[in-house]
Amino acid sequence: MAKDIIWDSFCIWHDNTTINDTYEVLRAPPNCSKWVCNVTARAFLVFGCPPDPTDRLRWLFYSDDDWFWPKCCNVTQVNSTRPLV
Repeated sequence: MAKDIIWDSFCIWHDNTTINDTYEVLRAPPNCSKWVCNVTARAFLVFGCPPDPTDRLRWLFYSDDDWFWPKCCNVTQVNSTRPLV
């Protein structure tokens, strides 16, 4: 996997996708997580499970077939026997 790169106003995701500062990437199981581009910290901030109870994404409506973070946290914790990486 290629190294993630942080520039002055955006991040480059490992598949060479350009992501703006503060943009959130939601991952599905088995890597149920939220990645946030943080140009100031020159890093991706990674949030796993359980999600922070104050995170705005916890309160959005999700369809039944949506298994991305944070909805996948409950499924991953119950059904997965391997660690989240």
